[in-house]
Amino acid sequence: METDTLYKDFKLVTLKGSPSYQTNNLSTNGDYFVYAYNGDPMSKLFLFDHTVLKQTKKDETVNSFQLYKEFDYIVNTNYVKKEDKWNLVVCCYKSCQIWNYNGSRLQEKLEAPESDEGSPYAFTCSSRAASDNGIEYIAIGTNKGEIFFNKEKGSTQSVFQMHDNNPITHMTFDERSKVLAVGNSNGYVVLFKAEESDDKVKLNPISHLEPPNEIPLTSLGTLFRGENLLVSCFCNGTVKIHTFEGAQVCEIGAHSRNINAVCCHPSKSIFCTVGDDCFLNVWEVIGDTTDKIEVDLRLSSKITDLMLVGVHFSGEDNSSIVAVPYDYPNLILCENVI
Repeated sequence: METDTLYKDFKLVTLKGSPSYQTNNLSTNGDYFVYAYNGDPMSKLFLFDHTVLKQTKKDETVNSFQLYKEFDYIVNTNYVKKEDKWNLVVCCYKSCQIWNYNGSRLQEKLEAPESDEGSPYAFTCSSRAASDNGIEYIAIGTNKGEIFFNKEKGSTQSVFQMHDNNPITHMTFDERSKVLAVGNSNGYVVLFKAEESDDKVKLNPISHLEPPNEIPLTSLGTLFRGENLLVSCFCNGTVKIHTFEGAQVCEIGAHSRNINAVCCHPSKSIFCTVGDDCFLNVWEVIGDTTDKIEVDLRLSSKITDLMLVGVHFSGEDNSSIVAVPYDYPNLILCENVI
C-alpha cells in the first residue's frame, strides 16, 4: 500500500467487517465508534471501544462486535446527543431505530409511512436539534424530503416537507444560533429554526444556500470558532463555507472526486475531509472575522486504491484521526497529527 510524500506515518488496524460504500460511514460519541456493513442479506452494525485503538498494534484485529444481527439495509448511522445522553440513530430502509449509547437497548423505532408511489421509503440521516427555548430533539431526514423530530419515546412527528421532495442527504446543528442545516441530493442547503407550542413543533426556514449546478450535497459539518461556520461538501469535490445566517465565506476545491465525509474538530478551527480520490485532507480555517477567512491545507495523505467513506477525530485532545475505507477490513489511524 502506497502513500504520497506528505504523510505516511499512519497505522492500519484490522476490522472484523468491511465498511460499506455510503457517505459518513463512521460515527463516534468519544467512547465508541460505529460503522455499517451491508454485505450480507441483512445489514450489520459494528461497534468498538476507542481504547482498543491504543492497545491494538498494526495488523491486529480491533475488538469490535456485531451490534445487532438483522437490520434492513442501513443507510446511515450517527451518534446524536440529546439531554446530555448519547443516542445511536440507525437509519434504514423502511425504519429508523434509536438505541442507547452502546446499542444494548432499543429506545424508539420509527416505521416508514405507507406509500404506493415511487421508490421505497428510507430514513437517510440524523442530527441533534433544539429550539431557542432549549427543547431538544433528534432530527431525522428521509429520501422523500421529509423531516421528523423525536423529542421522547412515542412523540415523533413530521415537521417539514421539502418542496422538491429530493432525498435529504445530511444534517448538522449549530448550538449557538440554534440553526439546523439540512442538505439534499439537489445540492440545496436549507437553514431552519425550530419552535414548539402545545407540543407541536414548527420548523421555519430562515435562509437557503444555492446549489452549485444542482451537484448533490454529501456531507455537512459545524466548525467551532468565535462565530461558528457551516462546512458543506459536494460530490464534485467542492467545499463551501458559510455563516449560519447563510452568507458565503469561501469555497475550495478540496478533492478531485466525490467527498464522502467531513468531520469538524470539537475545539479547534480545523476540519477533515475524505473522498473517492483516496485522499485524507486536514484543513485549517484562519482569520478572526468572516471577511478575512483563509483555508490552509494542513495535512494530506493518499492511501492508494482505498476510497475512504468515514472520518473522525479521536484520542487525547482529539489530536488523532480515524478513517475507514470502503470494502476493506482496515481502519486507518493517524496518531497525534493535530
